[in-house]
Amino acid sequence: MRRSKLESYEAILGALAEKPLNIDGIAYKTKMHCEVLSQRIKSLIKYGLVKERINNGMKVYAITERGLSVYKTLNFQRQI
Repeated sequence: MRRSKLESYEAILGALAEKPLNIDGIAYKTKMHCEVLSQRIKSLIKYGLVKERINNGMKVYAITERGLSVYKTLNFQRQI
């Protein structure tokens, strides 16, 4: 089943809410193709919801405080 962009963003933020991950870790947790995932992550970085950092020579992505707030809001709305 295909996800909407919003569902993709929510899945990425949810995966990163647990712990920072590299692109492969996010792809595994969200079951998303790496090309689509890369596009979504670029958008999340642009809007300040995710940040990129280098850890042991590897790109790792982490959720920001703003991203965590957005994720909690999306998750709350889903439960209603």
